[in-house]
Amino acid sequence: MLIFKKYYDNFFEARLEVEESQHEIRLDQFVSEYLRSHSREQIKKKIKNKECKVINRTCSNKSSSKLKHKDIVQIVIHRTSHEDEYWRGKLLSLEIPKTVFEDDELLVISKPPFMSTHPTGKHLFNCATVYYENTLGLKTIHSIHRLDRETSGVLLLGKNPNCANMLTTEFENTKVRKCYLWISKKGPNSKSSSFIAKERLYAPYDGLKRVIVEARDENSNEGKYAETKFHVISENAQFALGLAFPKTGRTH
Repeated sequence: MLIFKKYYDNFFEARLEVEESQHEIRLDQFVSEYLRSHSREQIKKKIKNKECKVINRTCSNKSSSKLKHKDIVQIVIHRTSHEDEYWRGKLLSLEIPKTVFEDDELLVISKPPFMSTHPTGKHLFNCATVYYENTLGLKTIHSIHRLDRETSGVLLLGKNPNCANMLTTEFENTKVRKCYLWISKKGPNSKSSSFIAKERLYAPYDGLKRVIVEARDENSNEGKYAETKFHVISENAQFALGLAFPKTGRTH
């Protein structure tokens, strides 16, 4: 159970209490439940370097060390260059988010590109929730919905779980409409200024290739249902600029 977390300039610290159901669990197994994106060897290395350790009792700090109920395990993750972003080989200067609206319960922000909505995988520090937790001094900021890391746009964050749960339900019930601005190269047969895409989206690969998504016919048995309305607002001989209105959470 997470009892403490804090982001500093160069590292992140979390403290977790061992629950009764985890009594006698190995230290490496306990840490792996929290650091799911880390491999077994990475976790062993962090334990050896004392970046993962038991802090409230005297015991050996080995991967095989058995934990007891109520033990406190400290996990430290140092900030490195693994979150740097490059475009055509050039290191990008990351932007900070801007607050569009704020009251006692809700934050509406303009999220810059290359910022994650919340910590995930290797992206732990350059995240919208982390930025506002530190800026506002709050224990937790709740993500109400998500924008892809590369995508900039308006993002809603909740200052408490009640606000987040209420507005998340509005998204799930499609009472919130999303609109994306896009730019694309024109195909040889590009004529329509407004059209609807209903191709089913299919991810045939695992591992790193899972980000590759293929389209299937809307009547196919493969893939997941998706529907997006596109409207072209400006174009020239090579490019088209337009708006996309996704009906589902899966975008074309």
